[in-house]
Amino acid sequence: MRKVISLRTLFVVKIHIYMLVFFFALVCVSGCSSVSLNQKLDDSPNAGPVILQLDGDKGQHDITVFHIHVISQNLVNGELVKKTSEENDFKVRTELINIDPVNSIMAYKVTTLEKMGKADLHEYALPNLGEEIIFRMNKWGKVLQAGVAPKESIFFVPPISLPSQPVQKGDTWPLKSNWVSLKTGVPLEMDIVSILSNIKKCGSDLCAVIDVSGGVVIRGLPNQFLSSKQGMEEIPLRFNSKINGQLIFNVNRGIVVYSYLRSEESLNGKSDSVLIQSCIISKVDDPKEYSVINSGPLSCDPAASTPNIF
Repeated sequence: MRKVISLRTLFVVKIHIYMLVFFFALVCVSGCSSVSLNQKLDDSPNAGPVILQLDGDKGQHDITVFHIHVISQNLVNGELVKKTSEENDFKVRTELINIDPVNSIMAYKVTTLEKMGKADLHEYALPNLGEEIIFRMNKWGKVLQAGVAPKESIFFVPPISLPSQPVQKGDTWPLKSNWVSLKTGVPLEMDIVSILSNIKKCGSDLCAVIDVSGGVVIRGLPNQFLSSKQGMEEIPLRFNSKINGQLIFNVNRGIVVYSYLRSEESLNGKSDSVLIQSCIISKVDDPKEYSVINSGPLSCDPAASTPNIF
């Protein structure tokens, strides 16, 4: 028997929001306005193995500027009947306030400093404007505490997938995480595979180039088929999700210095369908030495393919 759920309920979930976890430093190149690398990243002769872990000193902080662009389309018999576009911008400060070296646990205080747009930032695992949230996580990105948020919420989805063992060029590692939508109660599961595709020189540091791909499914839904009630009739629907992108992780500093991710979700019935495309970009605005991106406004095209910056 198919699960019955309304289109409105499903897409309020905004599956794509996983990608905006608080310091995943996402930056777009193709389709962006005035955004480019501020330094040439040469290939490193070091093919690994390298250790990829979060790192830093107590008191260290950074300020990151985010931009999200989401396009939603409703189609009937292949014809576009409604299209909406939503963009949000905000600035977030992250401070490393405590380190437990024995248990490899780090505590971050995250504050949203500025916000433009209608988005509820809790849907992106971020504090709303004027709010602070303390995150505790281990050096591999597993979230152990997120303020007072419940453990089954999106706040506990790891902000980055890091391998538990040293890796070398060509190695892959998985990330699987479950959460329940705060607004709708829909249970979700994300399955991501990361590959260390290259190792570059970032000035005097080493940077790992990591490609990611995967998607999200609705838990407990065989073959991702569900139904939408229209009057007395149940209409069969199929849900699809894709996530892909690329990030650059500074091995020496233990932080993400560049990333681009996009997602696409669709719900298809006999004649009706809904398509949601999103891209998310960000750059470290302070301290300047952390950034590999030139100054300039952030923008992106959700319909564009994932760029290859090299």
